[in-house]
Amino acid sequence: MHIFTQKKRYSNYKLHVEWRWVTKPTNSGVLLHAEGDEFWPNCVEAQLQAGNAGDFVIMGIGTAMTVEGVVYTNEDSRYTVIPKQHESNEKSAGEWNEYDIVCDGAAISITVNGVLQNKGVDGTRMKGHIALQSEGSHVQFRNVYIEKITK
Repeated sequence: MHIFTQKKRYSNYKLHVEWRWVTKPTNSGVLLHAEGDEFWPNCVEAQLQAGNAGDFVIMGIGTAMTVEGVVYTNEDSRYTVIPKQHESNEKSAGEWNEYDIVCDGAAISITVNGVLQNKGVDGTRMKGHIALQSEGSHVQFRNVYIEKITK
């Protein structure tokens, strides 16, 4: 299940999201620059799967991003996982976690609980809808806000 920003497409912003698992941690995500009406839209997912918060998942043929000099593309596959840079720093079920995501042009950075976990550049997705995903078990979100980056 997804909750989408239906009317507006976003670019150049800072997004803050807090989440916690009510019981057993499973899978969820924050979809960035989402386009299309498929169940899994073309997008860049900031992964929330337990133990993997901070991974990128690029979705959609033609989606690409460079992380630490490595170019990841979806030429033959719909999904590509780009692992986070550090070990998991997620909190236990019942405790609140924080995502601070910065989308600035073709660059996206993901900070989990104060630790920069991933930074991609030269992304092919730079604008689109934002969605919160629930997949697996009960996840709660709070304090979700967007701040425009002005240049």
